Amino acid sequence: MVPMLINIKSHAYRDDETDEPINLLTYGQLTQEGGRTVLEYDEVMDETMPAQHVMLTLENGSLTMIREGGYSTQMIFTQDCRYEGQYHTPFGAMDLALFCNRLKYDLTEAGGTIDLRYQLDINGQFAAVHELNLTAFPHNG
Repeated sequence: MVPMLINIKSHAYRDDETDEPINLLTYGQLTQEGGRTVLEYDEVMDETMPAQHVMLTLENGSLTMIREGGYSTQMIFTQDCRYEGQYHTPFGAMDLALFCNRLKYDLTEAGGTIDLRYQLDINGQFAAVHELNLTAFPHNG
């Protein structure tokens, strides 16, 4: 397990509008075994809510994201593929569907990046196009 400093930049686009970009700096752990890379970190998007544990697994050209906590979900991103699942919130579950139109990653114990773009639909309705750029650096602190 390698301690990592993780920088995440995220944007959501709806029609001709762009949401305020989200920038998150956090610490996590990277593990590699065989052809699988796992990056785990806690995400705090709002100080009024507890941290959400996130696990990203990169394997065979796909990215699986598992988010635990009050807003939990599993999403699988594969270039040019659709994924359907559920998003669990304190207010109930919602159906989600995503179509990944960009997934590039190069992430090892020496650090690296994930570049992701996907369309997200919630309960059958277009929600937004999301872009996520993650950069990870080894951290010995």
